[in-house]
Amino acid sequence: MTPQSLATLKEDVTARLLRYVAFDTGARFDTPSPSSPGQRELGALLVEEMRAIGLTEIEVDGVGIVTATLPATVGYAERPTIGYLAHLDTSPEASGAGIRPQIIRRYDGAPIQYPAVLGLEISPATLDELAGCVGHDLVVTDGTTLLGADDKSGVAAIMAACAYLAAHPEIPRPRIRVGMTVDEEIGQGILHFDIERFGAACAYTLDDDAAGTLAIETFSADLAIVRVRGKNSHPGTARGRMANALRVVSEVVAAIPPPMTPETTDARQGFLHAYETSGTVAHAEAHVLVRDFATAGLAAKEDLLRTILSAALARHPGAEGEIEVRKQYRNMADRLRKAPDVAARAEAAIRRLGLTPKRTEIRGGTDGSQLTERGLPCPNLFAGWHNAHAVTEWACLDDMALSAATLVLLAEEWSRP
Repeated sequence: MTPQSLATLKEDVTARLLRYVAFDTGARFDTPSPSSPGQRELGALLVEEMRAIGLTEIEVDGVGIVTATLPATVGYAERPTIGYLAHLDTSPEASGAGIRPQIIRRYDGAPIQYPAVLGLEISPATLDELAGCVGHDLVVTDGTTLLGADDKSGVAAIMAACAYLAAHPEIPRPRIRVGMTVDEEIGQGILHFDIERFGAACAYTLDDDAAGTLAIETFSADLAIVRVRGKNSHPGTARGRMANALRVVSEVVAAIPPPMTPETTDARQGFLHAYETSGTVAHAEAHVLVRDFATAGLAAKEDLLRTILSAALARHPGAEGEIEVRKQYRNMADRLRKAPDVAARAEAAIRRLGLTPKRTEIRGGTDGSQLTERGLPCPNLFAGWHNAHAVTEWACLDDMALSAATLVLLAEEWSRP
């Protein structure tokens, strides 16, 4: 991969990212997939671009997932088919509408201030990954919205890599399947993904940050829904009659041990994260994310939550409640260990760029978590986005170019026995 090739890829990923973030693809809870119309709209644009590149077998399924094929070069059709995946949706935690991207050329390491929000800034002093971007070109917002680089950086990297490979048939490659999924941020779009129809022996999600990163492990995850039924009464005559479900739920949330919450944990520590409460005196709920790298650790955290609920109910005679646990995804490492070649070839591609591969775990999940559990080995590669789910999110264009270049070289790695 020459400097000129990297420059070409950087120019391409930049133009694509700026096009893609113009679509509001924010995922919406409790809405069927695709949970926002912008996901279909962006998918329609990608279909046009895929045709222009020369991809074949382009399909859009009933929920908006876009798949396509970059055919193998002559003589390599018998090599295993590989897949490249990214997701079209963005986080529901902040607005993705009306994004106004700002390009910072050759970032100098100073604090970055946001023109539309007085006092909002990010600095290498508090964000180590920003310090790693000094001298690179960055894209940020005006501070009022997400950037949406999670995961439109991944989408851009895949599209740029496919365009480059299509234009350079001298680079050997196997058949490559491309998948642009929906509603990854709410964990539901991938449930509709047809692995058999996709037809890949393995795949890679492009949904991580710094250059060189290869994630081979994620949390195992459940959702715990705490439901409480109270007894309503006129507050003026409530003594001995009212059981306030809202108070019970509030006590449950407050009783989660502080050392077991996201804001106090890191590295390989799991957590209980109460992220939403709702209800009335008569009925209230709390939604709690349960996370642990060891799948067996989920049950212990869920048992603790049940103990906390029982104690809260005992303080409010007349109230009743229970906890429903919904499985979300499982640690991809459990199955990737059985397919070591999938990660090894990615590391070889990263090394050929002069980077040091960094195997890591994700304190979260990806589409690859569910796909790997369902039988499609699918580790996660870097895409150049940073500080996801925040209005201070940014993309590093140099890392995005390296991401696309990794995919080009990864295709060549899979052309070899």
